Amino acid sequence: MPLFVSEHYDLNSKKVMQFVFDEYVRIFKSPELKKNIAVVHWNQEYALTAPKRLNPNQQEDYVIYLEAANSYWCQIIYQFAHEMSHLIMKCYPEEIRYKWISECFCAAASLYMLELSKQYFKMQCQSYVSAVQGYLQSHIKKSCLPEHIKIGRYIQEHIKELEVDPTEDGKRERVRNDIIAVSLYDMIIKNEEGWKAVELFENINDIGCVDSIDFIQRWRDLCRNGNEEAFVDGFLFMNKNE
Repeated sequence: MPLFVSEHYDLNSKKVMQFVFDEYVRIFKSPELKKNIAVVHWNQEYALTAPKRLNPNQQEDYVIYLEAANSYWCQIIYQFAHEMSHLIMKCYPEEIRYKWISECFCAAASLYMLELSKQYFKMQCQSYVSAVQGYLQSHIKKSCLPEHIKIGRYIQEHIKELEVDPTEDGKRERVRNDIIAVSLYDMIIKNEEGWKAVELFENINDIGCVDSIDFIQRWRDLCRNGNEEAFVDGFLFMNKNE
């Protein structure tokens, strides 16, 4: 597969990234995954996906920048899965008001890949399974909804901040996104096939879009099968109901 990982990462870390990459190939079968993809380490406090579409002078089709340390496998999975999701989405939507949607789904993908990685580590490093479980549960626990508030109410109460600041000012800890991601993680577990709908973000015509609900409805109109429709319907229901 066309995945180049810089020498900053050792062989086992590269194998972990290959596992994540192979899972995306299994699930999405996207043409984007056949393009030239480079993974490099940098010293910023966040990860980033740079598509050639927005960086015409770069040689690769995509460059994924990770700040995860070598051999910190949970951290690598968490960051790499997030960025691979941006790649699958081709880094859409571009309109900042709707970027919170893609960011939250990317955060949910990180949790899902951690869940899937437990099977990988049972085969490759049995002793690490408990570390993955602990890392995953720690993220879920710290991202619980405030007591007596449903996810729809939470989104509605924070929609202005979500639409203005979808990456929470580039912070490593993105409280709003992570809380929403826990609910989206559950959606992915229940409907992995429907998750493929995130590939459609680039096709959504957001001209004249009124708000996030309108954007999600337009997304739903593009769905290619019942699984995708059910997936987007679930997200739409989540946004409409308190």
